[in-house]
Amino acid sequence: IAIAVVLKSSVAEDEPDLLISGAPAKFKGYFPGYAADSLADAEHWAWIILKAHSRNNAGTVTLKSTDPRDMPIINFNYFDTGVNANGEGDKDLQATYEGFEFARKAFDDLIPLDGEFPEVWPGSQTNNEQKAKQFLKDEAWGHHASCTAAIGADDDPMAVLDSEFKVRGTEGLRVVDASIFPKIPGFYIALPLYIVAEKASDVIIKAAKSS
Repeated sequence: IAIAVVLKSSVAEDEPDLLISGAPAKFKGYFPGYAADSLADAEHWAWIILKAHSRNNAGTVTLKSTDPRDMPIINFNYFDTGVNANGEGDKDLQATYEGFEFARKAFDDLIPLDGEFPEVWPGSQTNNEQKAKQFLKDEAWGHHASCTAAIGADDDPMAVLDSEFKVRGTEGLRVVDASIFPKIPGFYIALPLYIVAEKASDVIIKAAKSS
């Protein structure tokens, strides 16, 4: 990464919700060998936009069958509209769009370099807000899968886990991974996961000693 900017979108609440980073690479996503492939091309610049503190929780994970080895049915519902109260999906989309436009204009407004920098992807076909937002809805993705088995209070109908990481309604089953977060914690989840693991280890060791 050569440059990174943290911003608050127009719909941000208390904290910055956009991390926009750029690098001299042709980054097309994660796949085996992506790093070498991205850096092999020295004639492109890639912008990467991270949206933190997502509000939209319209995604679902449901069981495909009673066989635990079967892949569950996952529907991400990114930027889903009309599902969450107060237009939360629209707010996430608006924030991402603002980050997208910031990155597009960066060479003109922030980095006054000589020469032309034609946009390769998505290109001129996304020349208005509606088209740009549709592009984002079609192409945005994430790799911090989380929040599908939230920990919470006994009176919270969405709380799958109790304060000891136990799955409510079962015996002998705890969950200690990124699925326990009620909301995605910030831009990167590694540090919060370490904290969760430390707390869970204390809880599990204490329970084992008392049994």
